Amino acid sequence: MRLNATNMLDFRAPALIGGQLTYLSGRQFVGRVVVICFLPDQGIIAAAETLDEQADRFRRIDVDLLIVGSDACLHYQVWHEREKRHRATVLADPRRRLHRMFGVTASSAASRCATFLVDEDGIVRLRWRHDFSPGDLQAIRNLIVLNRLSVGKAGEAWASQADSRREFLSV
Repeated sequence: MRLNATNMLDFRAPALIGGQLTYLSGRQFVGRVVVICFLPDQGIIAAAETLDEQADRFRRIDVDLLIVGSDACLHYQVWHEREKRHRATVLADPRRRLHRMFGVTASSAASRCATFLVDEDGIVRLRWRHDFSPGDLQAIRNLIVLNRLSVGKAGEAWASQADSRREFLSV
């Protein structure tokens, strides 16, 4: 499935934000850079210990981090009650609608993270399969910062590069 240069912010999903269960619309993020990370089906409790730290690091560079799991809200809520921290935004996707929308198959979701960088216009600019580790997400932050430094404004950089290369940073 080809996702680069495709608008991907047309979704609505249940989310746990600040310990509160609510619904989140992708359209809320138009005008902002968003990193959407699909966690593997198993292991969200182990990964949850780093979610807040990663969300804070992305916020420092003015990027929203959305974590998606097939049963994420239930597990994250249990972890939240234990830890009493609530900075990461976690979306639940039990019917796998977001997974299908982003082309994350059940077999790929079982073992590795699938992460997507979406620009201010809702266009996918990067897709990456990786382990959920601070180093992997640091690489994405570095790409965002370098892109902004190269032009001065992220939107202009994404647009100029997308015009010349439709497969911008596709891995």
